[in-house]
Amino acid sequence: MGRVSQFVPRFTVQQNSSINVSSIYPNNYFDLVFIDADHSYKSCIEDIRAWWPKVKIEGYIGGHDYDHPDQGSVKQAVDEFFGNDYVVELAQNRTWFVRKF
Repeated sequence: MGRVSQFVPRFTVQQNSSINVSSIYPNNYFDLVFIDADHSYKSCIEDIRAWWPKVKIEGYIGGHDYDHPDQGSVKQAVDEFFGNDYVVELAQNRTWFVRKF
């Protein structure tokens, strides 16, 4: 835990699959969820589906490798899930964020 130990008890480390861990938390719980796991389309869309309900109104969900040339599945999953209903904001290092309203 090293560098982040100063933030205990503001966080916990969960070692399990992303989908299993998402079920531990109630909906509308997090201000920010950041996804950077398996970049396959199937895993990415499943992660977004599992974690989106956990984000509070006015909170954000985001992830990594949105437009990476070797990770086109991330962009596909994000664009498909959010469609035209939400704005996908792009930041440095191929990160993406969507604000929940």
